[in-house]
Order: sequence, then C-alpha cells, then structure tokens
Amino acid sequence: MHDRFISKLIAKKTGSYLRLSLVLFLLSLLLLVSSFIFMMYQYRQVQKDFVDNSNTHLIEITSSYDVADPTRYIPLSYSDVTNVKALLTEHFPDRAQSFVVYTINFGIKAENDAVYFIRGTDAFSLKKLGLPDLIDNQSLSAAGTEAKRIVLNIPVVQIEDGGYRSSETAAYPLTLIPYTSNLLMLEDLKKHKDTLYVNETTFQKIFEIALQMPWDEVVERYDRGEDVASQLVNKIFVYVDQLSDVKRVASLLEDHGYDLRYTLGAFDDLSRSINAQYWFMGVLLLLIYIITTINVVMSFRGYLRSMQKDMGILLHYGYTHQRVYRIYRHVIVHPFVVLFLILGLYTFVVSILFLSDTFFIDAPLAIVFLFLLIGIVMFMVLGILRRITEQDILYLLKASKEME
Repeated sequence: MHDRFISKLIAKKTGSYLRLSLVLFLLSLLLLVSSFIFMMYQYRQVQKDFVDNSNTHLIEITSSYDVADPTRYIPLSYSDVTNVKALLTEHFPDRAQSFVVYTINFGIKAENDAVYFIRGTDAFSLKKLGLPDLIDNQSLSAAGTEAKRIVLNIPVVQIEDGGYRSSETAAYPLTLIPYTSNLLMLEDLKKHKDTLYVNETTFQKIFEIALQMPWDEVVERYDRGEDVASQLVNKIFVYVDQLSDVKRVASLLEDHGYDLRYTLGAFDDLSRSINAQYWFMGVLLLLIYIITTINVVMSFRGYLRSMQKDMGILLHYGYTHQRVYRIYRHVIVHPFVVLFLILGLYTFVVSILFLSDTFFIDAPLAIVFLFLLIGIVMFMVLGILRRITEQDILYLLKASKEME
C-alpha cells in the first residue's frame, strides 16, 4: 500500500482537540505576523519622519543672550560663528557641524521689476542636506518660479549719518533653480516667493558690490557693531549626526547663551519611549507564541502517543522504523504547510498595503519571520515523532494499552 495513501487514512483520525489547537496556533500567528508588520511599518515611519529627516538633526540658533540677564537678547555676530564652531569641535568632534545663513536686509530690484531678498549659505550645508550643488551665480528660488534667469540691479550703498543712499546700480546676472523643500533652513522659500538662496561666494560678491568694500572688512565692521546696512549673520544652524546627541548639543549651546529652535525639542526622550514600546510588544508577543507553541506541541504529542498502536501494527507487518516515520511525518508536515501558505498569502497582502515603499525589503523579512515561527514548532513535533517511531513493537503496543 502506498505510503501517501496510508498517511491520508491516518490524517482522518485527527482529533478535534488537535484541530482546535491548530486553529488557535493559526490565530496566534496571525497576531504575531500582523504585529511584526506593524512594527516594521512604525520603524520605517520613524526612520522617515525622524532619523532620515534632516530637520530633526538641525538646531537653529536665532540670537544670543546675556547669561547674567537672559531677557537681553543680542543679534548674532560673525564672532558667534567662530565660537559655535569651537564649541562643537571641543565637545562633539566630527559629530556636529555648523553653518551660517547670511542675509541682506534690503530687497534688490531686478531688470524684470521684481524685488528679491538674498540669502547665502555655504557649500557644506548644501551637500549635507542633500540640496542642489549651487555654483557661483546660481540661486535656489521658490517652486513655480517662471523666470529662469534674472539680472539684479545691485544698489551701490553709501552709509551717511545713520542713513543710506544710492545713486547708481551694478548689474549682476543670476540663474534661478526652482526648488521645493520642507527643510527648516529653507522655510523662507515657502513663505516668501521673492527669496533667493545663493552660495557663500556669490553672496560675498553681491555684498562687496553693494558696499564697495572687501568681504573681510565687512565682517570686521559688522563685529565691531558698525552699520553695514544689514544684519549679516541671520541664523546659525548646527547639524547633529546622531539624534541621541541633539539634546546634548542644544544644552551645550544654551549654556553658552544661545537662543535655539529645534524640532526634537518638542519630543521628550523620543527614542527611549519608542524602544520601550518595542520591548513591551516584543515580550508580550513572545509570551503568546510560547504559550500557543506549548499547546500545539503537547496536542501533537498526545495525538502521536494515541497512534502508537497503529505504529506498532505497521512495524509488525514489516514496515521499517524509517518508513513509519515518513508516513507520520507527512501527517504532521501537511497542516504546517497549509498554515504557512495561508499566512504567507496574508503577509503578502498586508505588506503591500502597509509596506508598499519598502515591500521588496520588508515582505521577505516578514516571510522569513513566519517561516521561523512555524518551522520551530514543526521541528519540535518531528523530534517527538522521531523518538516514538524509534521504539520497538512491544514498547509501542504496551504504551498504547496504557494510553487506553
């Protein structure tokens, strides 16, 4: 008689308690797989919203204040740029870097009669934040800007008795690159369509033309508190590589008299709360898995022990121990394969719905996770089957009578 046919006959003798145990195991695996996919989804969202989001790594320094009198705010100077860099180099070497956003307070009229406000930043910030690599005489403009190239009429400013006058202008061409971004540093592009961002070299050239003096002299006068027709250093930004360092860097800067704004300031111990949630869910799911696994293994153990008489009869008719093992192995493996196919299809569908952006990475991980959950239980049951089928005929018949 064919072994597969015998296996089917034996499978029909499966007890209702074993079937119930398999159903409970299926439900527990549904819960485990659903939770695993949810945790993967949440992990990807945290990566997207926080870890990979440049805004969460940025600290914005808007002004300084007198540590002895915190109510007295002081505009940023170029010496603050040097001071912040020194603090970061000393306390967070290679883990936090600073860059400046310069500003010209007055608008500059272009040949198309539009008025633009110029901001400048350095090459490091552009590269670190994934922005276009601006070359000289290029600028980032608000998304939807129609003009591709403009010519600024830079006023040649003369400072006299606390006032300004200009009797001539100098033409300066700029190529515009429309750009959209949610970066904290570029919020002016979204709020004010007339804002342009240029690289540091271009900004310095524009300022030198406007004031008719070298950049180094502009910086010296600005730090001495002399009027240079602009609040030159608008903001200082600090980029922190690791989120775990953001609050510590912020505390260091606040202790040295800087007024800050940063995204993670609104979230207290974010990483700690997320990790605690993952640990709690992980322990709870592990307990559910252990309990249902014990239930399934004990159910199969009872079922196989009740089959010892049939095993003894098969051995009596000349079947080898290995052949009896193969017959009952099919009885055991078949329901686990069915479970895997059902749950595999469920995992595939749910992964498409919730993990579409990373489907080809996360779906295989979920399938492997499912395979391990089912495989561990199946091999435990097969181990019990191996030990029973290796017994001799007399032991099996005697054990079956004891079961009866």
